[in-house]
Amino acid sequence: MDLFSFAGGNMNNLSVVKTVLVFLACLLNTTGSSAQYSDTTQHYLKLAATGSINKTNETENYLANNSCRFGMRRKRVGMNTSAAWVYGEQNNVLSNNDFNAWADMNWYPHSSRNFYYWALANYTTSYSLKINSQYQTGAGIAYSIINRDSIYLNVSDGILYEYSDLQLSDTLGERYNTYRNSLRLWFRYKYKNMIAFDGGGFLQNSLKDGNDYIIRTSASLDFKLGRGFSLRATLVYNKFNRTDKENLLFNYGLVYEKYF
Repeated sequence: MDLFSFAGGNMNNLSVVKTVLVFLACLLNTTGSSAQYSDTTQHYLKLAATGSINKTNETENYLANNSCRFGMRRKRVGMNTSAAWVYGEQNNVLSNNDFNAWADMNWYPHSSRNFYYWALANYTTSYSLKINSQYQTGAGIAYSIINRDSIYLNVSDGILYEYSDLQLSDTLGERYNTYRNSLRLWFRYKYKNMIAFDGGGFLQNSLKDGNDYIIRTSASLDFKLGRGFSLRATLVYNKFNRTDKENLLFNYGLVYEKYF
């Protein structure tokens, strides 16, 4: 399995476009990471190709989860971006065709960088969650409770404006907009530059409907191989309550990470 394809299955023109967008996001945009930047190290690149294949006499399942990140930091400003594409089939029936891309900017008013302001823009389309398209933009504040090379813990909160085009059933769609409170918790732990464990999640509640909420969580375990490469296992859970859809993804593969 290479970075932008998977074994088996056929990709239509839209899938090819999404692959190109993932690649261009790495080249043309900017994700940061915690506690690894320095005065001379101001850029960050991360590529991940993970997935799974399960084939028996009766079943045939594929899942590919490819992502790309590239970030830049200058004194009190950081710019970040990420793009990810999940594609899956079960017995030659489409199960996942989910694409997400976001970009943010962080402003650090203090030299410690523990406290900062953020603004972001996010785009999502998800076959498994029945989201035809979703746009989010907003701003907020964040604070790093622990900010060291070996351990990092960050919490943030802000307000997002969202416009969504949803597929509630085979014949019923919905277009709507709302404001959401976006609460995020993120952590990272490294052991002797050999093992890294990171994860966290978002809880995004609509400010006008308590039953309208989004949950996004993930956890990853990396085993360092050297020269920036790692073996990775990742568990991801997403729930979009408005369409009453959720997905749980477990995949594994190769990661390349570099600060420069």
